[in-house]
Amino acid sequence: MSESQLVAACIQLLCLWGCDVIRQNTGAIKTDKGHYIRFGKKGLGDITALTPFGRWVEVECKVKSNPLSDDQVRRKLIVEKNKGLYIVCRDDVSELERLKGQILAKQW
Repeated sequence: MSESQLVAACIQLLCLWGCDVIRQNTGAIKTDKGHYIRFGKKGLGDITALTPFGRWVEVECKVKSNPLSDDQVRRKLIVEKNKGLYIVCRDDVSELERLKGQILAKQW
């Protein structure tokens, strides 16, 4: 499964569970004058979701053994410190399925 296929599968599952989902893109575009315009926030998960009960969830999709970047590790700590979930899905949606109870919990 490619990373884009994994992102699509995670989005589909979160939507099925009633979450409000946003696909996040980060990066930069080079202008005609050679300047770069950055978009997105470094470290943000590929997917941001708000659960039906108001919990903040970010999902980072990785294929194979690609590690989290330093910015992603810092972001994970910030999200978790604020009682959100930062979930890393590797190769399939099994981590989302495993954490479904936490994702859809009424209290956390």
